[in-house]
Amino acid sequence: MQANSTWQLFKSCILTEGFSRAIIQDVQRGKYYTIPLTLVSFIKELSSTSLMSILSNLDHAEREIVEEYMLFLVGNELIFDCPNDLIDNFLPISTEYDFPAHISNAVIEIDDTSISYLLMIFDQLAKLLCFNLILIIKCKLNRTQFDEILKSFDKLEPEDVGLVLNNNLEIDFSALKSQYNFLTSITFHTYIVKPDSRYDPNLALNITYTDKDFTNHKYCGIVDSSYFTLGLPHYTESLHHNTCLNRKIAIDAEGNIKNCTSMKESFGNIKDTTLEEAINKPGFKKYWNIKKDEITKCKDCEFRHVCTDCRAYLDNPDDCYSAPLKCGYNPYICEWEEWSTMIIESKRNGL
Repeated sequence: MQANSTWQLFKSCILTEGFSRAIIQDVQRGKYYTIPLTLVSFIKELSSTSLMSILSNLDHAEREIVEEYMLFLVGNELIFDCPNDLIDNFLPISTEYDFPAHISNAVIEIDDTSISYLLMIFDQLAKLLCFNLILIIKCKLNRTQFDEILKSFDKLEPEDVGLVLNNNLEIDFSALKSQYNFLTSITFHTYIVKPDSRYDPNLALNITYTDKDFTNHKYCGIVDSSYFTLGLPHYTESLHHNTCLNRKIAIDAEGNIKNCTSMKESFGNIKDTTLEEAINKPGFKKYWNIKKDEITKCKDCEFRHVCTDCRAYLDNPDDCYSAPLKCGYNPYICEWEEWSTMIIESKRNGL
């Protein structure tokens, strides 16, 4: 430790303060750490005052706390000893956000009657520069139909595709991935006896099995720590936009064009409205810029910039800034509960 130095957070380590505690998100390593607000104050003091000066004003018990803080911060490589004359050399990470497309991602539901529209949909997504999508297959497919759907992606040449489908197909994942490298996840829903879900690092493919029927909209909008997204792109988008609906488009199984398949409002049908026409209709972009810092409860939550969001299911359906209905986290006591239990308790208390 140098005499003329202070301890600085690495620029890739970002503080987010909540009502009762905070997190440090390491956007480079994809990790986060929950910390008390007293540690936030200490980190801020460390950045402008030498550690020696801080220690000189503390009693023995307070020094022990500071030592624990330093062990945690240094041990996890969150801070570094920086000479004061070099501080200006470490520039902050830009928090600007942009994405080189009119639409960044799409969710498409298909059934027996809408498979025939896929080529047209993919052609229109390509014009919007959207190459990331989730395809939710609501009907049972035979192998021929499955292969035809995958071949139709040639029209789009996607970068990232997730499939959600029924469990009736036997699939050679290695052969599938070698032929369709854009596949990044496959979720088999309504599985009676679930194999273990897994990530295959050799294939770069997430394979998930669930007994839930993910074609049912009741599973949409659930907020849970397992859905947290770490990294700079998500963080910067969260600062400026809604991370669920910004530059997103959805097409339900009936062909209705929406912000999300769980939302009621439609902006036309793919049979007679182009996707470009739909996104330019009044109201389509209504939710794009609703930020977590503006949403009830979320703005007090330490997880707001790593979390998902939902505008389809709200605590107060008449308020688009209302908290997500299906969030069971209480940022005021730092505890997770079943979201439906929280609603029952609120009604009992007249809230």
